[in-house]
Amino acid sequence: MPASGRHLCIYTGPTRRNQNLDQAPARALAETLDRSVYRSSGTFARLALYGHPDAGGYWEKHCESHIVSEGFITIPDWRSVYWHPELKVLLIVYVDDFKMSGPEASMAKAWEKLRKGLVIEDPSPAGKFLGCNNVIIRHTVEEPFNCLSLVGEGGTTTTTTGGATGKGESRVEGTGVEHTGVKTKVVNMVKYDQKDFLVQCVSHYIELTGKTPDTLKRVETPFIDITTAKALEEDDHNRHKGALAPVASKVLMKILYAARVGRFDLLRPVCWLATKVTKWSTTCDVALHRLVCYINSTLDVACYGWVGDR
Repeated sequence: MPASGRHLCIYTGPTRRNQNLDQAPARALAETLDRSVYRSSGTFARLALYGHPDAGGYWEKHCESHIVSEGFITIPDWRSVYWHPELKVLLIVYVDDFKMSGPEASMAKAWEKLRKGLVIEDPSPAGKFLGCNNVIIRHTVEEPFNCLSLVGEGGTTTTTTGGATGKGESRVEGTGVEHTGVKTKVVNMVKYDQKDFLVQCVSHYIELTGKTPDTLKRVETPFIDITTAKALEEDDHNRHKGALAPVASKVLMKILYAARVGRFDLLRPVCWLATKVTKWSTTCDVALHRLVCYINSTLDVACYGWVGDR
């Protein structure tokens, strides 16, 4: 290699608080370089490089530092979730996706605080967040109300905004029963609608297993009876290795995401099957098929959150 050749070494990681400490490895590296080959020993990267193994770590540190400096406080055991005690807003940060909830009068102020030190887009109505459609609903319910009346039982009028597009459309759902002469209350709700993702889970299963949609029968529960003689016999993976063993993990991990976000009824069957992936049996094949049948039968089931104290 000619002595005039130039090579560049980039050292990432210095911060203003401990710049001298961080420069030490770079100085040590420079002392070992052949000066006849390396004209410039290195340069310091002030910004995290996209694709760098620790780029996400630097961004998280920078992001949280600014959020906390604006009066937000961290919540123990809930990483990347913050509460502002003065504005009464809750903030969730997932990499560069921000989701905020709180009183309408506080929202603009809270976003303004974040934008003092972070370059973020203009906020938009709640829509799809991490694969889940956040549907904002306002229910008019008779008092006293309970969770059943909130999800449509008892003749309630529902106004819905947001939805899959997240563009703030409005529509009216429910039975439309009038509440004349009855004391009513408006309750704010969020429907965590994962139907689109669950359809993907079912399609993923069909694609990987080669089964056809007509094999997915309607069922009321995600479980099979594993105490029968046949189930116990065929759960011996040494004698009855399941045909779906090569693809089981791919199917289960996709379903697990939906279960953790808002379909908590899927957690038990998914986690039980996950314990069987290294000893997959014919019984496991049957149980997985039953689980997918259940998902296909309950695509419209969703998790709801609500606030109605004021």
